[in-house]
Amino acid sequence: MYRPIRLILIALFPLQLQAEPILPPLFHQSGDLSAEAGAASVPLPPDWPREYSDALERGEVSFAGKRVQAQTVAYWGDEESPRRVLVRWTGRMTREALEGNLAPNPGGPSDAGWHFTYRMVEGNTGERNWIMGLRDIPLEKTEYEMYQLNLHRLKSRVGVRLGLRHNNRIYWWQFVRAEFLQRGPVFDVLRAGGPIYNEETTLQADLYLVLYANGVIEACAHFATHMREGEGLDVRGVPVIAFDVPRSPKMDVALTGKESHFDLGGAKLNLGLSTHYADGERPGSLKTEDGIVVWQPWLDQQIFGGNLVDPTGIPEHRILRHDGATAALASKDNLGQADQFYVVTVGDKLLPSGVARSVPFTFSVGAASAEVVRLQAPGWWHAQTAALPLGNLLPVRWWAIPQALVAGEASWFAQQTLTGPFEHGRRSADGDGTLAAAMLALGSALSRTDYCREALAPAYWRADIPIHHVDFKIREIPYFGWQWIVQPYSVWLGALAGYWETGDPYLLETSQFAADSYYRFFWTNRPHRFVGRDTLPVFDLIAMHQTTGEKFYLNRVRKILAEARATYSQTDAYWPGHQSGCGSNGVARRDQYDYIPMVLAGIHVDFLEEMARFPVEKLPEEEEHEMWRFIRFMVELTRDKGGVLKDWIPYRMALQYRVMAALMERFPEEREEWSRLLAKWNEEFELPTRHSGAKAFTWTCGALRFDAMAWNPVWVNGALRLAPNRILLETKGAPKTAIIETPLGDVQVAYEDGEVSVMGAAPCKVVVQ
Repeated sequence: MYRPIRLILIALFPLQLQAEPILPPLFHQSGDLSAEAGAASVPLPPDWPREYSDALERGEVSFAGKRVQAQTVAYWGDEESPRRVLVRWTGRMTREALEGNLAPNPGGPSDAGWHFTYRMVEGNTGERNWIMGLRDIPLEKTEYEMYQLNLHRLKSRVGVRLGLRHNNRIYWWQFVRAEFLQRGPVFDVLRAGGPIYNEETTLQADLYLVLYANGVIEACAHFATHMREGEGLDVRGVPVIAFDVPRSPKMDVALTGKESHFDLGGAKLNLGLSTHYADGERPGSLKTEDGIVVWQPWLDQQIFGGNLVDPTGIPEHRILRHDGATAALASKDNLGQADQFYVVTVGDKLLPSGVARSVPFTFSVGAASAEVVRLQAPGWWHAQTAALPLGNLLPVRWWAIPQALVAGEASWFAQQTLTGPFEHGRRSADGDGTLAAAMLALGSALSRTDYCREALAPAYWRADIPIHHVDFKIREIPYFGWQWIVQPYSVWLGALAGYWETGDPYLLETSQFAADSYYRFFWTNRPHRFVGRDTLPVFDLIAMHQTTGEKFYLNRVRKILAEARATYSQTDAYWPGHQSGCGSNGVARRDQYDYIPMVLAGIHVDFLEEMARFPVEKLPEEEEHEMWRFIRFMVELTRDKGGVLKDWIPYRMALQYRVMAALMERFPEEREEWSRLLAKWNEEFELPTRHSGAKAFTWTCGALRFDAMAWNPVWVNGALRLAPNRILLETKGAPKTAIIETPLGDVQVAYEDGEVSVMGAAPCKVVVQ
């Protein structure tokens, strides 16, 4: 669950405490540079001095002339040392980057000046009979209290309500409770929530608010058809958000996805990402009703279900007929001809059981605009703080990374066809549920702000639609279909990545519950002979540890890794099938030694690297040796039995780049052997150029590791040191030049005739080993 906030001061360059600590340069990612509130998600190293934490928690620090305060969103393995923080400030930027020294700034206020009150807008609090199961009961026969949450700052006030439009009226949230999660001079964090009962069933509504000291409010509303009593049920109606603002003009605006900023009189509203929940064909609305401004972000709910496996109970108006075949009966060759369907469509006015939708927006009750500018730390900082899978190497743009950008620009930004604006953020490239994390990793490594800026839409979509908010199983969309629920695609990493950027506790909690669901899913299908893609969510379990610092996630990973190794322990009797919980009959027996061994090796490498980063507990020596033996065995298995499934080889290689790099680092005496094998595979399969960008996160991580290990750039005492892997650099088709990002600027290098040279003037000393 959401945990108490701890905060930290950022003061290293390079990665050492200085007499005058500084932040890394923070440069523009998104939002208007004239905005008077700002935020940046910044990773931290494991050895960060704890003595500075309290000062930043209290906001008693200034940076570039601005008082700053931070919110912790990830922890190292002791569950106390911050691993990533959201740094926030108020005041207008005067240039596209913030950089300078940090300075003590004591004596500020203890909070950002906000308080809240409740106002009951409708209720029936008389004594009522006890109701067993609140379903289809008229309001007047229930005890109910509908509320407005009033937010106060100085002489300003704005009232907020979450509601559900149904039965020609709006039902507002009931029995609302609000709580400050963090307070400080720059911002306060407030969370509020309550149920909405529409005289049929119940919808849960909650609101996450970052309240800046100058009146700017960064907000996200969540509506979820959850499990309140008994089984989770469908909810009829369309969610709305209302604002009670003094001096508000009469509003009657059709929202078509084009306009985002509105003046409400005593407040300014910026729809932000939620602008795209409506379009000209399916407009939302912003209009005055009974003296308050009611925002309906979308016309109606519409969710594309993909391939139709079982038509039972699906109304005909939701089915897209092709040849009348269901996906359950279609072969692999004609699967694309199978009928498809909508889970719910325009006109149904229905939120299916387990579905949620998040509505991010910004508003302001002061003179400041309703804008929050977002900055980001440079790629070298992410690399040196272990926020990227690079070991201690700097980011390099050489061969795989340019291909990652080509593939990303071709497929990562486009909305999936047949989906409407309600599912904004649904991308075909998000088939494995990691797209948001991949976009943030690639954008952070290369300082590509467009990738980071666009990541939140798929992050919230992943948390809201595929993840079922009753039992937290995960549906295999956007790839196969809503009716397909399998272990390999029980992935929540995209949602978790959104939490690192926003601090929204809904995203963390959704990820935690999905992690619990996957762990049960895995073990209730054991023991048997098959292991493979059913372990893919282990990468996400490791990310849960990287976020919470809680040891039990790594303990769960250790148990699954032991099971994977045990499954390969009887090869004299049988060879395991390549996966469990996926395939035409649910358990695939087909031998597959391209992608699957690299999945198993990859999760072992990720686990070992995470254990090494913050060794609160050391692995038993024999267990660690057993893991490395298994990693080697998987590579050898691929070498000796792989190369059959050509379409899967690019996915295998994305993982193999990381696995082989780990083997070279662990066994340097074998570096030449593994390098030659990797070069051979690249030439044989025309990689990394062939990669499409699918399986986005493993591909991004593999591409980052591959380009870096070819040049091995390390930052030491203000100098760039290179230990080039000449075998990889001389691979057929390899580019002759690369760009390396350092703390002092980019260095362009070339490789020709066995020699490395620096192109142009380097911003730092370069040493080639």
